Amino acid sequence: MKQGDPPKLWSFVSSNMKVSARNWFIGRATKLGIPWKSLTEPYEKNQEALEAIKAQYENTSILYPNYYSQPFHGYDHGNLEWKAAFEAEAATLSISANYWDNISPHLAEQWLRQNTTQHIQLYRQKLGFAPFESILDMGCSTGISTQFLKQRFPYSHVLGVDLSPYFISTAVYQSVAKLDNNYFMHANIEDVPLPNESFDMISIQFVLHEVPYENCLNILREAYRLLKQDGVLCIMDLNPKILQERFQESKFRLLAFEATEPHIYEYYQQNMVHSLEQCGFNYIEEYQNDPLNALYLATKSGLQVQCEYSFPRRYFFGNIPDNKKELTLIFT
Repeated sequence: MKQGDPPKLWSFVSSNMKVSARNWFIGRATKLGIPWKSLTEPYEKNQEALEAIKAQYENTSILYPNYYSQPFHGYDHGNLEWKAAFEAEAATLSISANYWDNISPHLAEQWLRQNTTQHIQLYRQKLGFAPFESILDMGCSTGISTQFLKQRFPYSHVLGVDLSPYFISTAVYQSVAKLDNNYFMHANIEDVPLPNESFDMISIQFVLHEVPYENCLNILREAYRLLKQDGVLCIMDLNPKILQERFQESKFRLLAFEATEPHIYEYYQQNMVHSLEQCGFNYIEEYQNDPLNALYLATKSGLQVQCEYSFPRRYFFGNIPDNKKELTLIFT
């Protein structure tokens, strides 16, 4: 088995349950009031425009890790297809649906994200750090988390990075439509082509449960490299213990979830606080962000490394230089 391959048992279960698990998730979302079809159709109708954006943003030299090219989330090509991008908004709404009683999915998502950003602000103020000038959203998907970060930190420059060119294209499409002035890059978040100490804050939301443990550590190390001295890292993701407790009521719900998440077993076994300590972070704090998800905040401290840089306005055209130190990006 190659590094990054899902367990053989998962591959067997997933291949047999993929369709039923996917149908269950869509059916559940619809029952909770999420208009799955009406949310996905606008993207389908504008696929030609999205293809044009993809042609501009995609870094065709990227070699995708083995784990990323596996089928997951019920999609044959994982995040490397349009269907996954088109359905991301509806799927994201379904994450927080049913967390709180008698609350609409849209309001639940607002609460979920606001809890995160409020914790970040309180953490920053408690440690006496200045307001964030630059924020990186690692694994930004179609830019929904990036939009919430920009709303909460309107005077910060926010850059979203994702490995899926389909997700990045959809993020740009949404950003232009909403005039939110965010920036996006197609890159592997294990190796972002930007200089050391480029950001005051880095956010990683709903990403780490989707990657093997060693790749998770690579992402945390890369976040450490990209953070400035006293930079803040925010991780928001599933609380494994609570997730399993909630699913005990329905074994099918647990199997349906695990059938679409090939590396969730490694995530269940991981101690995130220890992983952060292993990668050099300190002042680590853990919170219960909402009924299902944990929030981890940590700081990079130590010797400060001087590095000059600037950020892109919106577009990332052409090949990315091999030497990250030579990359010049300018806001306009």
